Amino acid sequence: MGNLIYNSKTGSSFKLSAITTDFVYKSLVIEGSKIAKSKWEKDIILWLSERNQNLLGSGIVGFDVMDMGWESKDCEVQKKFLFSIVDNSINNETWNNFNYVSEANIVKVKLKEFKNLLFEINVDEKNCKPLNFLYNNPNKEEHRYCQDHLTIEINNEEVEDHKCFVCSTLIFDERYKSSFEEIQLTDSFWNGSIYLLNPINEINSYFDLYKALDNFTKDIGLK
Repeated sequence: MGNLIYNSKTGSSFKLSAITTDFVYKSLVIEGSKIAKSKWEKDIILWLSERNQNLLGSGIVGFDVMDMGWESKDCEVQKKFLFSIVDNSINNETWNNFNYVSEANIVKVKLKEFKNLLFEINVDEKNCKPLNFLYNNPNKEEHRYCQDHLTIEINNEEVEDHKCFVCSTLIFDERYKSSFEEIQLTDSFWNGSIYLLNPINEINSYFDLYKALDNFTKDIGLK
C-alpha cells in the first residue's frame, strides 16, 4: 500500500511507500516549522501535519498539490517557500535524525519528485481555493508549537495525541535505532515494498528484536 501525490491539472504523480511517506512529511514539517512566517506558510505545515498515517491510516495520506491553498498573486512566493523546505530537508537529511537511517537515496528522490510537481503549478483565480483542514480549527489565529520538536501543532483537542506530527509518528528509543533499506518488488508473489532493517546497536534478545520491529511498524502507521 502506498500514498499518491499528484497534480490533477497536469496528471503528473508519484507514489511513496508508508515509511518513505513518514520520512518525507516529517522532514517537510520540521524544516517548514523552522522558517514559516506568514499565515499561509504556517497553515500549509499544519495541513501537511494532518496527513499523518498514525491518525488517518497507512496508505491513505496522499494528496493533490492543487489543493494546497494557492493564491494567484502569491503563488510564486508560496512555491519558493516549499522549494526552500524541500531543499533544506535534502541538505540536512532531516529524516535521518530519528529512529531510522536511510542507506539509499529514496527519500531524496521522492523529495525531488515532489519539487518537480510544484514546479508545474500555475494557478489563476479559477484554480484558487482555500486550504481544507481535516482537524485544525482554521479560525484559530494563533499557531502553537511543540515544546519538544518546535513543530507547528494541530489545534484540536480531539486529536491531542497527534497534534505534533513528530511526537505522533515517533517512538524514539536509542537502543533500537536502525539503518534501513527499502526494496521495491513487482513480482507475482509480492507487488510493493519490503524493508531491510539493520540494527545499529546489538540485539541481545528476542524481546529486543520484537521491540525494534514493534516500534518500526508503529512509526509508519501500521499499528
